[in-house]
Amino acid sequence: IRDRLWVGKLDFRKQLPLAIKTIAQLANPQIKLHIIGGNNNSYQKLAMELNISHQCIWHGVIPHHEVQGLMRKADVFFFTSIAEGTPHVVLEAIGNNLPVICFDVCGHGDSVNEQVGVKVPLSTPQQSINDFAEKITYLFNHRDVLKRMSENCKARQEELSWDNKAKQMISLYEKVLSQ
Repeated sequence: IRDRLWVGKLDFRKQLPLAIKTIAQLANPQIKLHIIGGNNNSYQKLAMELNISHQCIWHGVIPHHEVQGLMRKADVFFFTSIAEGTPHVVLEAIGNNLPVICFDVCGHGDSVNEQVGVKVPLSTPQQSINDFAEKITYLFNHRDVLKRMSENCKARQEELSWDNKAKQMISLYEKVLSQ
């Protein structure tokens, strides 16, 4: 894996510094972090301080269709958010057959399973960086696993679809009514 994609508002709950520090800890110049979202000089300064500014590609705010295009080109969607409902951007990644690395919390923890991604427990910042670095290194060295996750995204898209959710709700209603 060479290209990781990070998308989000540049605010505290999105935890972009964890992504930047993870890339720095990997110490692999082949790995790039594409960052989509508003510009924030403090994050660019952090990348410079960690000597990885050459590995961070800052896209700023771009049109939705360009985000989708970058998703189709990336190897992994790196989602470091710690407080979400069910973020659409994770569902869009799965919809673009893009495996996801994220925390095992909130709606994204429920949407991403081992078939389409890798989750790490929410813990301390340094432990999170260590866990993310370990998972990225594993996928970097096991491209077959990454390819399989990408292929599995189609089935997960169907499982998470509104049509499937409606069928599940109807089934639950029928079960309750029959009792």
